[in-house]
Amino acid sequence: MREIFKGVSGDVHSRLEMIHAPTLILWGENDEATPLADARIIHERIPNSKLHIFPGEGHDLNFKKPRELAQKIIEFRKEK
Repeated sequence: MREIFKGVSGDVHSRLEMIHAPTLILWGENDEATPLADARIIHERIPNSKLHIFPGEGHDLNFKKPRELAQKIIEFRKEK
């Protein structure tokens, strides 16, 4: 899947600094599709971003933790 996205979007890491909107990054600690290292790079390169890592979770947060995801989004919106 990673190779498919590379073909479609190319290297997006170099463009992350262009994002100036407050950004919430939600990631599963054990995500095998998009590793946690990617989340850390995204967080480092997007100014005003916030990273929340869900311990022990994988790529399917929206199915396994929908309420927790929604709560984090609500909290982030209240902060801004």
